Amino acid sequence: MKYFGLIVLFYTFAFAHDPNKDETPSWTYYSRFSFVQDVDQQVGGGFYARLKRIKGNQFNDIRLFGNALANDQYVYLRHKSSQILTSYPNVYRFTAVSYEKNTLANVSLRYHYNNGLGYFLQKNNQGNMTAELGLAYDMSDYLNDTWKTSYIKSAFTWDTQLLNFETKLELEYFSQISDIADSDLTRFQALGEVQYPLTKSIYLFVSFIQELSKDASFNPKATTISYSIGWEKPLFGKLLK
Repeated sequence: MKYFGLIVLFYTFAFAHDPNKDETPSWTYYSRFSFVQDVDQQVGGGFYARLKRIKGNQFNDIRLFGNALANDQYVYLRHKSSQILTSYPNVYRFTAVSYEKNTLANVSLRYHYNNGLGYFLQKNNQGNMTAELGLAYDMSDYLNDTWKTSYIKSAFTWDTQLLNFETKLELEYFSQISDIADSDLTRFQALGEVQYPLTKSIYLFVSFIQELSKDASFNPKATTISYSIGWEKPLFGKLLK
């Protein structure tokens, strides 16, 4: 296992120079407001904000979204950066940091970090399909615990466009490799989304979020569905470099 970690770390720092130094970055802002429900018919509201920066083969993405139901809450903040390797244009290295609270899945406040390599299985005008493999660790009770759990992370994403519809699917699997304290924290997470344009910059979204731990049977009560109206726009300015 230690050799796997050394290989991942080597390639994530390989080709780390910046070939895009003189390029102008592209910034885009996304936001939406949602109506949310779970399978027990709890209802509530939600929000989503995203800032994306692309500069050549470098990509940075900050997302903040949350759902507030009658008796439960879900809040997620994530920053992910990635860079396509200049010598291997189908391969990219990535780093992601996130904070998450999900009372439906009994997560008080989880701090999470992962990095590794990704590969473009498909990359064209109709969408992207990627696979990722890397190392991860987190603290499942960030405010009250110091126990860090390590994982092997594997992930699959698929963004595609069919007629006027755009769909997104994100599947992540974290397999625990550190010592197990109270229970195995291996888990599966899924996010799915369908997007339809109402105008040039305003969209209708239908989304779902699900987390499933290894030691628990499938729990549909941990699934939330949201219906959103959102918009996106490019950002410009001297400070956006």
